[in-house]
Amino acid sequence: MLHEIQATCSAHWIGLHPYPAPDAWTAIDDSEQRTLAALCELYAYHGTVELMLANVRRDAQLLPALRAAMAGAGTHFAAVEKTLDAGWDGDAVRRRAALALALDFATWQQLTQRLSDDDAAALMTRMVACAQRERRAPQAARVRTAPSPARAAMSSTTCCAACA
Repeated sequence: MLHEIQATCSAHWIGLHPYPAPDAWTAIDDSEQRTLAALCELYAYHGTVELMLANVRRDAQLLPALRAAMAGAGTHFAAVEKTLDAGWDGDAVRRRAALALALDFATWQQLTQRLSDDDAAALMTRMVACAQRERRAPQAARVRTAPSPARAAMSSTTCCAACA
């Protein structure tokens, strides 16, 4: 009985607050512009439904019936990810990982503590664009040579371990 009530309530709420539809984004040929448009729309949507989504995500951890009712969201966002993945060249594995991160509600929550929705969408779009570029060899697989004296002097100021 509880499962049916939660499913009915979830369907009603989604009917009142439908997810942004990826159909309109397919008309945008440029992959980067399509991703930006989608994230801008999605992040604006998150802003209008944040309290409900935060509570549902929290409660779904404890309520199997609510988790089951949320299955439609997973299907929707898989379709969004597929739509946004189309047309890019490069490393699909890294790109799909970046897209999944960019589409995640928790990512939006973290970013918008410091950025506007539009700035967060632009940042995530750049991340996707960078992630899909040619992958560097994993650290363990790279041949390490002694750093040049100039490189050694810079080592304390490098941006990350991969640049060291």
